[in-house]
Amino acid sequence: MSKTKLIFDIDGVLIDTRRSYRWAIKKTAEHFLNRTVPIADVDAIKTEEGMNNDWVATHALINAYPSAVPASSPSTGSAHRLTRRNMTLPLNKGESSEGGRGFDAVKQVFQDIYLGTSVAKGLRWKETSIFSPADLRKLSKRYGTFSIITGRTLEEAEFVLDRFGLRPFFDQIVSVEDTNPNDLPLAKGEWPKCRGGIDKSNPILFAQIRDIESFQKIIYIGDNVSDILLGRNGKTTLPVTMVLFTPIATRDERKILYQKADKYQPDQRFEHKEALMKWLNSDSSD
Repeated sequence: MSKTKLIFDIDGVLIDTRRSYRWAIKKTAEHFLNRTVPIADVDAIKTEEGMNNDWVATHALINAYPSAVPASSPSTGSAHRLTRRNMTLPLNKGESSEGGRGFDAVKQVFQDIYLGTSVAKGLRWKETSIFSPADLRKLSKRYGTFSIITGRTLEEAEFVLDRFGLRPFFDQIVSVEDTNPNDLPLAKGEWPKCRGGIDKSNPILFAQIRDIESFQKIIYIGDNVSDILLGRNGKTTLPVTMVLFTPIATRDERKILYQKADKYQPDQRFEHKEALMKWLNSDSSD
């Protein structure tokens, strides 16, 4: 058995979600706002801390816009203005905001757009795979089977892995959304909670990986600030190496992401799969 455990995020790491989750955020926001929402605003909201959960990000984006703006008005949203300062909004299940834009309503519309309905095909069919089975087969010769920590629900994670033939390479999927904080053992300090689960930056997620303490090194590969925080927080008790991997980020998005992530000191940064694969297959990753 390898002495190193390789753990992947899914969205933006294994799977290209630019035309699925990002556009589901955009289309859901437009549904509630009755106006055009620039994709740049979606990218901006996703670079904020605590916005790993796309339902939360969508709800925050909707409520960051001025209310009651006519559909004919030009967009007043701009990427640089969408900051936590104007995200003071209801974030709990069952709470509602002006115009019926409560979290549960936002989530339902988002799911219909992403998963599809009886009359419309979902955006998840627009996803493509960043890693091929051949890529993962090559890595498995060095690391054995891998694990996943993802903000997806378990059903959505299994669906996309099966679709692209990647599931045989993973021995466990830890879903942030399906992790119930009430089922976890008590630990020192408070754990940040999220709807239906816990925040992606919570290091208790590492503890859900079987035999995690038996590994001499744990490499976690993620693509956003929450992933970097997860790696940093995990370092307090585990030998975590945090890799920031941004293959689908735009140049501007990557610049903002690096500025926010660098203060949490990721161990490695890669923009392209080829560079990441070369590092993972080299002695320097040991």
